[in-house]
Amino acid sequence: MYEIKNDNLFIDTVEVNSLASNQKSWFKYLKINNVKVLFKLDTGAETNVIPLSTFKTLNLDLKCEKTNTVLLSFGNYKITPIGKVTLFCCINDIDDKIPIEFIIVDNACGKPILGLQTCCELGLIQRIDSVKLEKQNVIDLYKNVFNGLGKFPGELYKIVLKENASPVVHPPRRIPQAINQKLKLTLRQLEKRGIISRVNKPTDWVQSLVVVEKPNGDLRICLDPRDLNKVLKREHHVIPSPEDIICRLEGKQVFSVLDLKDGFWQIPLDTSSADICTFNSPFGRFQFKRMPFGLASAPEMPSDYALQSPKHSFGISPHKQL
Repeated sequence: MYEIKNDNLFIDTVEVNSLASNQKSWFKYLKINNVKVLFKLDTGAETNVIPLSTFKTLNLDLKCEKTNTVLLSFGNYKITPIGKVTLFCCINDIDDKIPIEFIIVDNACGKPILGLQTCCELGLIQRIDSVKLEKQNVIDLYKNVFNGLGKFPGELYKIVLKENASPVVHPPRRIPQAINQKLKLTLRQLEKRGIISRVNKPTDWVQSLVVVEKPNGDLRICLDPRDLNKVLKREHHVIPSPEDIICRLEGKQVFSVLDLKDGFWQIPLDTSSADICTFNSPFGRFQFKRMPFGLASAPEMPSDYALQSPKHSFGISPHKQL
């Protein structure tokens, strides 16, 4: 329920008498004037409610106060209360009396309800961030795998060119002034993460830079690979289809999904390949130290590396490269 004090207080209690449930509702006895009253602990209720019939059994010489509160039940049905009253309640057979305010309603079929705030104040329920705690424990326990970008073990990736490949050098492209400083910051961040490095030596290849602005305003830095892809010898690795993977799932009971975030950047390049991936920018020349976006050979490589890695290949079925 919820109440409307010229206010609306919600009471989210629904009775379904025709359905059986294996889950029992939570209840708690409170002693009021030596009378034990069974209350439903309702975390969906914004106030405490006691039916008039239950209130009369307490044999209390109390007059209820007027209230402008209106209760709304499930479906936004309004319930006009008779009034409100403060009752002194004992919990767990302890003699200490706790003042609790109740809204009195004329509902013979209703149950006495303790709302969310009172349940918390009495310690009858508590918020437990168990999922957050477990996640943090795992992160603390395996700090070495949660820090930095990460990279596949084994040999560095080597870009192989065709025999007739002729190097191409492109001048820097003009970048809109609106994103100029953002590009400078992005290049600095990529350099700090070890994805790119500044180039101060002559290189045969100098690619053009492609800057894509994401919906969130961040920039994606790519090579314009058109010239390079024409002379690139591409590895052909088959990524398993959904049907291939489903056939391997028979009899399995536990499943996990691994999102290979920034999968291209987890593949380190050898020195000659990094030189080939040199690009021009308004802030000087840089080269990719990790696999850049845009290469014709790039899409299937993270999946191939995942399958070849002896530490990670058991039970892994890569399907889609993001």
